[in-house]
Amino acid sequence: MPQSTLRIALYGGTFDPVHHGHLMLARDAVEQLELERVIFIPAALSPHKLGRTPADGALRRAMLVAALADEPRFALDDSELQRPGPSFAIDTVERAAAQFPGAQLHYLIGADNVRELHTWRGFDDLRRLVHFVVFGRGADAVDEIYRFPTLARHIDISATEIRARVARGASIRYFTPEPVRSIIADHHLYQEPPIESEQLARLCAHYAAEKKAEDLVVLDLRGISTFTDFFVICSGTSDPHLKAIAGELHDQIKTKHSVTPMAIDGYPTSQWIVADYSDVVVHIFHHEKRGVYSLEDLWSDAPRLKLEP
Repeated sequence: MPQSTLRIALYGGTFDPVHHGHLMLARDAVEQLELERVIFIPAALSPHKLGRTPADGALRRAMLVAALADEPRFALDDSELQRPGPSFAIDTVERAAAQFPGAQLHYLIGADNVRELHTWRGFDDLRRLVHFVVFGRGADAVDEIYRFPTLARHIDISATEIRARVARGASIRYFTPEPVRSIIADHHLYQEPPIESEQLARLCAHYAAEKKAEDLVVLDLRGISTFTDFFVICSGTSDPHLKAIAGELHDQIKTKHSVTPMAIDGYPTSQWIVADYSDVVVHIFHHEKRGVYSLEDLWSDAPRLKLEP
């Protein structure tokens, strides 16, 4: 008899920390896609969900090992933690395709990532190598854009909330597996009170304005997106102006508030710089490029913060 094709899903993220929401979604994928394996791939630095410096990679790996221990169809690939710099999906997918020749590869993403998939490095190659599968809400939007299959389940647990609960001394029992909770407690993770996302968004807008950024808009994505809370969108008049705005943001936020982006993507010559602070993503555009992507129209359902003049 011919051997059946191995069906594998790749599940990337910072997993900072891994929680029951991650595990339930992965179990849904196993059952609905008839997978032999879901491979969790913790990112060193994610280019799509960045911002605050994550917990040490070795500890995030240890939490995943503890969380996946009793599930034979869940596996861990820590190769991204071994590579410096941002972790790009295309690099990981090409490695998996070489490691599992002939396998049917699925790539699990959140519904709110779909709108920005076209910005991912090597997106055309990714579509050739994997079957994208979308988690969570937003099935209508998915069908309108790429018609990827969707696994719909709303789970109101987030790593952001878990970190914030730890920082203020609240319990995270039932949010994460008990061994993960023990690692967090034993290593005193997430003890620093995080800066609130709205405060950070307003600070980013303030420092951008100090460098004469134009047409500043802050979109409130809370309750709309799961990958970030706010977009700060502004325009510059030239390549040096874009670079000056990005530099001012980086230096002021780091120096005065001890928050650094895990990556600043894009270059002035691309006419679009992205400073990703996880809960706040700053987009700095040339005017012409801003009109092409029109993020305000894509997220037209998002309320706008009123900024101080």
